[in-house]
Amino acid sequence: MKKKLFNLIFFFSSISFALIICEVSVRLLYPAISNYNLEMWRYAKDMKMPVNKTNLPFHHYPNSVGDFYGVEIKTNGIGFRDKAIDAKKNKKRILFIGDSFTLGWGVVEDSTFTRVLERNLRTSNFDYEVINSGIGNYNSRMECELFKWKGIKTNPDIVILMFFANDAESVPKVSSLQYSLISKSYLFALLFDRIQKIKVIANPNNRWDAYYKSLYEYTNRSLKDNMDALSEIADICRNRNIPLMFVNIPVLHQLKDYPIYEATNFIKRAADLNSVHFLDLLPAIEGYPPHNLWVSAEDAHANGKANLIFAEEIFDYLKGNNLIGNKGRNN
Repeated sequence: MKKKLFNLIFFFSSISFALIICEVSVRLLYPAISNYNLEMWRYAKDMKMPVNKTNLPFHHYPNSVGDFYGVEIKTNGIGFRDKAIDAKKNKKRILFIGDSFTLGWGVVEDSTFTRVLERNLRTSNFDYEVINSGIGNYNSRMECELFKWKGIKTNPDIVILMFFANDAESVPKVSSLQYSLISKSYLFALLFDRIQKIKVIANPNNRWDAYYKSLYEYTNRSLKDNMDALSEIADICRNRNIPLMFVNIPVLHQLKDYPIYEATNFIKRAADLNSVHFLDLLPAIEGYPPHNLWVSAEDAHANGKANLIFAEEIFDYLKGNNLIGNKGRNN
């Protein structure tokens, strides 16, 4: 009996020691093996704090800074990737709601479409302050909850929701044990990255196009919740007489013969149902080779060039529809 106990203890001790060695090795080698998935994991580990709110599992740490994918991400006192926001409002404000595309993943802050738009507005004598509340890995429901919690307190004159295809996902549910493991282990992150890549190779249904299309099948229970969240944002803005605009960010993997119109139709329908402004950014970029708009060869987030185009299109829409310079109602 003692021998069996000794062997059991020795076995688990050996496994634990091996895992510790692997964890230390991955940390030491991290700069050489890091990639998009691992850097996105590190961003979540270092910049996101758990939040005890229904349908809002995490938010940025306030007054935090980190370097991810070669770009600094710095948050202000309310956790937005933005400059400090004065409690006293001195000029009109445009609030952007969204996920990592709005955050500006992989793009220096000065080149994000929110900053470019702010410069374009001021150059054209529209003295607006543009606020970026984008958080990586948010969906429409989470964006709605953040808007109610912090966004509306910025007292915006215009609200613009940037929609991306994966915003129809369900709200992630992570236990405290899972969060502890996910947020602390570099080895876990590396294994997760490798498993995801193997899954894509092994099963074509795990490809980006098949995945995005699957989100808009009637079997996806989160579709209704995300649609309801968009309607809730519209109701809040309508009751406060704040113009609201939904903007569709296309999936940048394939622009010619665009394959993810399910997402475009979803957000367009949400705009129509709630009588809010709608802008699709696909026509502005569909003539570009997709890789020319990517952050890197492995990361299809919008780079500085794409952000510049987005800012110009949004500016033209705001100006062309008389949304800047006067307060106007939703159409």
